[in-house]
Amino acid sequence: MSDDVEFMTPADLSMEAALELEEAKQGLRSDAPSLTALFEFLRTPVPGFSGGPSVSMLNDMRAYPLLRDSLDKRIDRKKIDYTKFEEFLMNYFCSLEEGVKSLDRKKIEEAKHFCLAFNTRILARQMSEVYGRRERSDARTVSDDSLPQLEA
Repeated sequence: MSDDVEFMTPADLSMEAALELEEAKQGLRSDAPSLTALFEFLRTPVPGFSGGPSVSMLNDMRAYPLLRDSLDKRIDRKKIDYTKFEEFLMNYFCSLEEGVKSLDRKKIEEAKHFCLAFNTRILARQMSEVYGRRERSDARTVSDDSLPQLEA
């Protein structure tokens, strides 16, 4: 993992963690520092706009579906109440971190699955936002091609 962790996005961290976890699964490494960095990023509040109140992704209602849908399919998500979701995720992250530290292949695979699912969902959301802005921008401009041509 690079020393520029503080400048990495959640998408970067999740992909880097998935690669490290695959290497751990293959016996090429015994740790996954990017996984720790990803979980720390999700837990740590970041300053709000113009120095406003800080919020972590775990406390952000907008991140709830993103995180919930990244969980292993074997976890019954319907039983996880939103008000207790942060506590559930904190315990889940600790469980994955401990499993990876002890080189538990099942936990390594579960952590890798979470990272890849999270990465896919966060990139899909970012692309939706990009295309949404583009469509709004295109709707505001009218090209000459769309105007009816008047014959002189």
